[in-house]
Amino acid sequence: MPPKPILWLIDTSILVNILNFPDFNQDYEKVIKDFEERIKNGDTFLIPYATFVETGNHLAKLKGNLRFEFAKIFSKLVLSVLAQEAPFRALQFPDAEIIQEWIQDFPDDAAKGISFTDFTIIKEWEMQKDRYPAFSVRIWSLDDHLQGYDSES
Repeated sequence: MPPKPILWLIDTSILVNILNFPDFNQDYEKVIKDFEERIKNGDTFLIPYATFVETGNHLAKLKGNLRFEFAKIFSKLVLSVLAQEAPFRALQFPDAEIIQEWIQDFPDDAAKGISFTDFTIIKEWEMQKDRYPAFSVRIWSLDDHLQGYDSES
């Protein structure tokens, strides 16, 4: 039986490296190499809404003119994702019913030091693995606590 195609949920730690944000791009070369290989393999990339928000927050921390320069790059990427021109697809912001369901679990995760952004990425992973059982659904992140999320594990 051939391996399942891979669907990646992109964490902020990956997106800021792909965009090459100064001070957030310490793994740029490895991330780009992995990204190119995964594109070549036909993998699918989903960007959760929370990743866009957190990436925008990191952008605001850049120095001086870099904020404007990288805001243009980020804006262009977001528009290309929404137009389905980029190798990524955007996940919709969860509706109120879903957030009401998720939020019940957040206090326990917050007590473990998990941010709301990472919490929602994990919840999105749970939704996507149920939605796409024909795929191996994974989270692509440099953060230790987001490692190992694979629907095949």
